[in-house]
Amino acid sequence: MRRDHGTNGVRLKGLSQSGHFPSGNPRFYLRRPGEKALAMPDLPKSHPGFLAAWLAAMGPQKPGPQKPLTGTIGALAAAYMASAAYQNLAPGTRAYLRLHLEAIRTTWGTARADTLEPRHIRADLASLSPHPANMRLKAWRAMCKWGFAEAALLPANPALQVAKRVTPRSDGFTPWTRDDVARFRAFWPHHTAQRMAFEVLHRTGAAIADACQIGPAMVRDGWLQYRRAKTGSAAVCPMTADTAPGWFEHDDHLALCVAAQPRHTVWIVTGQGAAKSRKSASQWFSAACRKAGIDGKTAHGIRKFRAGVFKENGASADQRMAILGHETDAEARRYSAGASLVRTVTGTPDFQLPPQTSNFGQKTE
Repeated sequence: MRRDHGTNGVRLKGLSQSGHFPSGNPRFYLRRPGEKALAMPDLPKSHPGFLAAWLAAMGPQKPGPQKPLTGTIGALAAAYMASAAYQNLAPGTRAYLRLHLEAIRTTWGTARADTLEPRHIRADLASLSPHPANMRLKAWRAMCKWGFAEAALLPANPALQVAKRVTPRSDGFTPWTRDDVARFRAFWPHHTAQRMAFEVLHRTGAAIADACQIGPAMVRDGWLQYRRAKTGSAAVCPMTADTAPGWFEHDDHLALCVAAQPRHTVWIVTGQGAAKSRKSASQWFSAACRKAGIDGKTAHGIRKFRAGVFKENGASADQRMAILGHETDAEARRYSAGASLVRTVTGTPDFQLPPQTSNFGQKTE
């Protein structure tokens, strides 16, 4: 089986590359016999949005030469993908799992499910590098957990005895610095869409997928309230000076962006005034960062920067969790790990900017 490590070890059929997008991502087309080539989105091949678009373009998968025999791993995989447990997962999660489940069916589909042992799963993972191997293991674990605990199609859950592979240590997205913030603001003026996006991200600390859905109608009594698309957890953010605590660095920049641009239902919009797609916003914003001379930083790095600033200024873990929509103390600690120890000890918001006094969604005089 051919593998593509850009998609966690699974090859995406029918793709051909033709140049690159302005963002730097390869430009791919899906070509199927007898059909017009279909342009794929401006996203990395490993991005959940790209995988979801590829799955949608491929359409219903043609059945194999014969239906998987009852009691086989192929039948178990097919039953799991038809189950409510699988269908209730987020689209991006389903896309990743489906790629790996189809690979499992290709290799192990005719083997009997009741004879599946941990050594078989380890053998399946052996030829994959650490990250793709761990993604494949997630598929095995999800299928085996459902097959044993819910469907009673397995006598045990052999995936529980298979350990994850050790991966290179990474701190994830690199947090922005105060110099990065100043550089971006100096390059993009308030009337640009790029500056509006930055100020929404900086003000709220939201992930860009959530920031694309945020607008003035979600602000009540000076507070922004929304639920995160990824986890469904609630998040709140003070939007005016009289509601913002002392540790929350606030300024007039977002209000100036709102005043300089036409009013819409959401703040981050396309040139036509429609809400910007969650799938494209991340790459679009990364390109804006590069133009401003900020390389290697993403929208999510702003979220980590703000978490660090809040910690430096004296915000508790519970307060940081409430604003960023985190669900665990561990997540709050991880996001604020880049905070300056000196600033954290002093607890002084010495980067405080002039307080925000205007109402968001309304033009200021």
